[in-house]
Amino acid sequence: ATPAHPKIAATFDEDLTGGVHNAFATNDYLYAISGGQKYVIIDVRDITKPKYVSEYNHPESSVHDVWVNNGVAYSAEWGTGVVAVDVGNGKWGGTLERPVLINTYPTTSRGIHEVYPYVQRSTGKVYLFLGDEIMSRQGKVWEGTNYTLTSKGGVPQTSGGYTHIVDFTDPMNPVNIAQYHQEE
Repeated sequence: ATPAHPKIAATFDEDLTGGVHNAFATNDYLYAISGGQKYVIIDVRDITKPKYVSEYNHPESSVHDVWVNNGVAYSAEWGTGVVAVDVGNGKWGGTLERPVLINTYPTTSRGIHEVYPYVQRSTGKVYLFLGDEIMSRQGKVWEGTNYTLTSKGGVPQTSGGYTHIVDFTDPMNPVNIAQYHQEE
Protein backbone atom coordinates (compact mmCIF):
# COMPACT_ATOMS: atom_id res chain seq x y z
CA ALA A 1 0.00 0.00 0.00
CA THR A 2 2.96 2.32 0.66
CA PRO A 3 5.64 2.10 -2.06
CA ALA A 4 8.37 3.38 0.27
CA HIS A 5 7.54 0.64 2.80
CA PRO A 6 6.47 -2.50 0.91
CA LYS A 7 5.07 -5.48 2.81
CA ILE A 8 4.67 -9.07 1.65
CA ALA A 9 0.98 -9.67 0.93
CA ALA A 10 1.36 -13.43 0.30
CA THR A 11 3.74 -16.05 -1.02
CA PHE A 12 3.05 -18.63 -3.70
CA ASP A 13 5.12 -21.65 -4.75
CA GLU A 14 2.62 -24.18 -6.13
CA ASP A 15 4.15 -25.89 -9.20
CA LEU A 16 7.07 -23.44 -9.17
CA THR A 17 10.32 -25.39 -9.10
CA GLY A 18 13.90 -24.38 -9.80
CA GLY A 19 13.24 -20.73 -8.99
CA VAL A 20 11.31 -18.00 -10.77
CA HIS A 21 13.69 -16.42 -13.24
CA ASN A 22 11.26 -13.95 -14.74
CA ALA A 23 7.60 -12.97 -14.49
CA PHE A 24 5.00 -10.85 -16.26
CA ALA A 25 2.16 -9.23 -14.34
CA THR A 26 -1.21 -7.96 -15.49
CA ASN A 27 -3.73 -6.39 -13.12
CA ASP A 28 -5.29 -9.79 -12.42
CA TYR A 29 -2.73 -12.50 -13.29
CA LEU A 30 0.94 -13.26 -12.89
CA TYR A 31 2.84 -15.39 -15.41
CA ALA A 32 5.83 -16.82 -13.52
CA ILE A 33 8.60 -18.71 -15.31
CA SER A 34 9.33 -21.87 -13.36
CA GLY A 35 12.83 -23.30 -13.56
CA GLY A 36 13.19 -22.25 -17.20
CA GLN A 37 10.82 -25.01 -18.28
CA LYS A 38 7.30 -23.53 -18.18
CA TYR A 39 5.28 -20.57 -17.05
CA VAL A 40 2.64 -20.85 -14.36
CA ILE A 41 -0.43 -18.61 -14.52
CA ILE A 42 -1.44 -17.33 -11.09
CA ASP A 43 -4.66 -15.50 -10.23
CA VAL A 44 -3.68 -12.45 -8.13
CA ARG A 45 -7.01 -10.63 -8.15
CA ASP A 46 -6.90 -11.05 -4.38
CA ILE A 47 -3.23 -10.34 -3.76
CA THR A 48 -3.45 -11.91 -0.30
CA LYS A 49 -4.72 -15.24 -1.70
CA PRO A 50 -2.95 -16.08 -4.99
CA LYS A 51 -4.36 -19.14 -6.79
CA TYR A 52 -2.93 -21.51 -9.38
CA VAL A 53 -4.82 -21.23 -12.68
CA SER A 54 -2.82 -23.28 -15.21
CA GLU A 55 0.55 -23.52 -16.92
CA TYR A 56 2.14 -23.82 -20.32
CA ASN A 57 5.20 -25.96 -21.02
CA HIS A 58 6.31 -26.08 -24.66
CA PRO A 59 7.75 -29.54 -25.49
CA GLU A 60 11.54 -29.86 -25.53
CA SER A 61 12.07 -26.14 -24.96
CA SER A 62 13.50 -23.80 -22.33
CA VAL A 63 11.69 -20.55 -21.61
CA HIS A 64 13.49 -17.39 -20.54
CA ASP A 65 11.00 -14.53 -20.92
CA VAL A 66 7.25 -14.09 -21.32
CA TRP A 67 5.15 -11.06 -22.24
CA VAL A 68 1.35 -11.05 -22.48
CA ASN A 69 -0.63 -8.73 -24.76
CA ASN A 70 -4.35 -8.96 -25.58
CA GLY A 71 -4.70 -12.52 -24.26
CA VAL A 72 -1.66 -13.85 -26.15
CA ALA A 73 1.47 -14.95 -24.30
CA TYR A 74 4.68 -14.52 -26.26
CA SER A 75 7.58 -16.42 -24.75
CA ALA A 76 11.25 -16.36 -25.67
CA GLU A 77 12.29 -19.99 -25.70
CA TRP A 78 15.98 -20.03 -26.62
CA GLY A 79 16.51 -22.46 -29.53
CA THR A 80 12.79 -22.86 -30.21
CA GLY A 81 12.37 -19.13 -30.84
CA VAL A 82 9.15 -17.33 -29.99
CA VAL A 83 6.21 -19.39 -28.79
CA ALA A 84 2.80 -17.68 -29.08
CA VAL A 85 0.01 -19.09 -26.90
CA ASP A 86 -3.65 -18.09 -26.62
CA VAL A 87 -4.14 -17.52 -22.87
CA GLY A 88 -7.52 -15.83 -23.05
CA ASN A 89 -7.73 -14.06 -26.38
CA GLY A 90 -10.04 -16.83 -27.55
CA LYS A 91 -9.39 -16.48 -31.27
CA TRP A 92 -7.41 -19.74 -31.23
CA GLY A 93 -9.56 -21.47 -28.60
CA GLY A 94 -7.39 -20.71 -25.57
CA THR A 95 -8.36 -19.60 -22.12
CA LEU A 96 -6.42 -18.87 -18.96
CA GLU A 97 -7.39 -22.32 -17.71
CA ARG A 98 -6.57 -24.06 -21.01
CA PRO A 99 -3.78 -22.31 -22.92
CA VAL A 100 -3.57 -23.22 -26.63
CA LEU A 101 -0.48 -23.02 -28.84
CA ILE A 102 -0.92 -20.58 -31.72
CA ASN A 103 2.44 -20.89 -33.47
CA THR A 104 6.19 -20.79 -33.04
CA TYR A 105 8.69 -18.60 -34.85
CA PRO A 106 12.30 -19.79 -34.93
CA THR A 107 15.16 -17.47 -35.72
CA THR A 108 18.46 -18.32 -37.34
CA SER A 109 20.39 -17.31 -34.20
CA ARG A 110 18.73 -19.94 -32.01
CA GLY A 111 19.34 -17.83 -28.91
CA ILE A 112 16.15 -15.85 -28.19
CA HIS A 113 16.49 -14.26 -24.78
CA GLU A 114 13.56 -11.83 -24.63
CA VAL A 115 10.47 -10.80 -26.55
CA TYR A 116 8.45 -7.59 -26.58
CA PRO A 117 5.15 -7.36 -28.51
CA TYR A 118 4.24 -3.94 -29.86
CA VAL A 119 0.83 -3.14 -31.35
CA GLN A 120 0.88 -0.19 -33.75
CA ARG A 121 -2.30 1.76 -32.98
CA SER A 122 -2.64 3.39 -36.38
CA THR A 123 -2.57 0.09 -38.29
CA GLY A 124 -3.35 -2.60 -35.72
CA LYS A 125 -0.20 -4.46 -36.79
CA VAL A 126 1.59 -6.59 -34.20
CA TYR A 127 5.37 -6.41 -34.20
CA LEU A 128 7.61 -8.59 -32.05
CA PHE A 129 10.98 -7.25 -30.99
CA LEU A 130 13.24 -10.20 -30.19
CA GLY A 131 16.61 -10.04 -28.50
CA ASP A 132 19.29 -12.70 -28.77
CA GLU A 133 21.81 -13.65 -26.17
CA ILE A 134 24.66 -15.41 -27.85
CA MET A 135 27.50 -15.78 -25.42
CA SER A 136 31.07 -16.78 -26.03
CA ARG A 137 33.15 -17.43 -22.94
CA GLN A 138 36.10 -18.96 -24.72
CA GLY A 139 39.25 -17.17 -23.57
CA LYS A 140 37.23 -14.82 -21.37
CA VAL A 141 37.45 -14.21 -17.63
CA TRP A 142 34.34 -16.27 -16.87
CA GLU A 143 35.17 -19.13 -19.27
CA GLY A 144 33.34 -22.39 -18.70
CA THR A 145 29.81 -23.51 -18.09
CA ASN A 146 29.83 -23.25 -14.31
CA TYR A 147 30.77 -19.55 -14.24
CA THR A 148 33.91 -20.19 -12.21
CA LEU A 149 36.81 -17.80 -12.51
CA THR A 150 39.45 -19.60 -14.56
CA SER A 151 42.08 -16.87 -14.78
CA LYS A 152 42.90 -13.46 -13.43
CA GLY A 153 42.45 -10.45 -15.68
CA GLY A 154 41.51 -10.91 -19.28
CA VAL A 155 38.53 -9.77 -21.27
CA PRO A 156 35.18 -9.78 -19.45
CA GLN A 157 32.44 -12.10 -20.66
CA THR A 158 30.40 -10.57 -23.47
CA SER A 159 27.29 -11.40 -25.39
CA GLY A 160 26.15 -10.47 -28.85
CA GLY A 161 23.46 -11.45 -31.25
CA TYR A 162 20.60 -9.81 -33.08
CA THR A 163 17.61 -7.66 -32.40
CA HIS A 164 14.90 -9.04 -34.69
CA ILE A 165 11.73 -7.20 -35.71
CA VAL A 166 9.00 -9.56 -36.86
CA ASP A 167 5.56 -8.64 -38.22
CA PHE A 168 3.38 -11.04 -36.22
CA THR A 169 0.02 -9.58 -37.28
CA ASP A 170 -0.83 -12.94 -38.85
CA PRO A 171 0.81 -15.40 -36.44
CA MET A 172 0.44 -18.19 -38.98
CA ASN A 173 2.55 -16.21 -41.46
CA PRO A 174 5.09 -14.12 -39.52
CA VAL A 175 7.37 -11.88 -41.59
CA ASN A 176 10.91 -10.94 -40.63
CA ILE A 177 11.00 -7.15 -41.16
CA ALA A 178 14.51 -6.31 -40.00
CA GLN A 179 17.37 -7.33 -37.79
CA TYR A 180 20.25 -5.50 -36.21
CA HIS A 181 23.48 -7.34 -35.38
CA GLN A 182 25.17 -6.55 -32.08
CA GLU A 183 28.81 -7.66 -32.19
CA GLU A 184 30.28 -9.47 -29.19
